[in-house]
Amino acid sequence: MFGWLSSSCADTRVRPKLSLATALRLLQSLHTASDLTEKLGEPDGQGSFDHDNPASTSYLNRQSLGFWKQQVVATPEKLIDTLSIGTKMLTYNFINGPAMLNATCGPLSVCVDDSGRIIGWFYSIVLRGYEEQSWRV
Repeated sequence: MFGWLSSSCADTRVRPKLSLATALRLLQSLHTASDLTEKLGEPDGQGSFDHDNPASTSYLNRQSLGFWKQQVVATPEKLIDTLSIGTKMLTYNFINGPAMLNATCGPLSVCVDDSGRIIGWFYSIVLRGYEEQSWRV
């Protein structure tokens, strides 16, 4: 499952409370990576889409394209099929429920092209149905 159980989801940085549902609504009106960081703040991480790469240091990039498709909720729906290897992903982490030991966490990844334009986003399937109760950590 594209999510994790960990007490390490807690972060000492102070941020305004942002639900996944609010982030998803904001994304609909954003066009660039600059717009994104202005509204959501700096990402918690950055990476590149690189499925089926056994040499990758990223667990997800060692997985098949089919694995990715099963583990995320994507906008547009066929986003994973259209991403090129190396597409930049800006990642924001969300926690489902109160920040407690072993809370369920999952990322929202925003994909941008070489010119910095947002081409789509996806989030962990473990947060589907809990968008209003999942908060940025």
